[in-house]
Amino acid sequence: MNMDELLLKLKKDYISDIPVKITELNQLYKTNNVLELKDAFHKLKGSGKTYGVAPVSLLGKEMERICGENPQVLTAQLFSQALSLLDSIAKEQLTSEEQTLKDPRFQILKAS
Repeated sequence: MNMDELLLKLKKDYISDIPVKITELNQLYKTNNVLELKDAFHKLKGSGKTYGVAPVSLLGKEMERICGENPQVLTAQLFSQALSLLDSIAKEQLTSEEQTLKDPRFQILKAS
């Protein structure tokens, strides 16, 4: 396996693990632990670009900001939008930063 194949495999493995991350985020949200939720989104912000999945980083960045600066706007509906967006990334429906930035769900997060 050459380096390009290895990187592609790591990226696919990362993407295939997103449903597990969604479950973990749901559990944190249900416990109303905003600090742990912020930390989980911080980890997504860092890991997304590391694995070549920039849309995950964009989502992580916005949700980390919301959890840290404006947690009162983190309603069930807004959180659901974020997880829906993350699910679309996992299903490789959103594959670029440009697509993510144009997605209406991301626009809602950005405006919050």
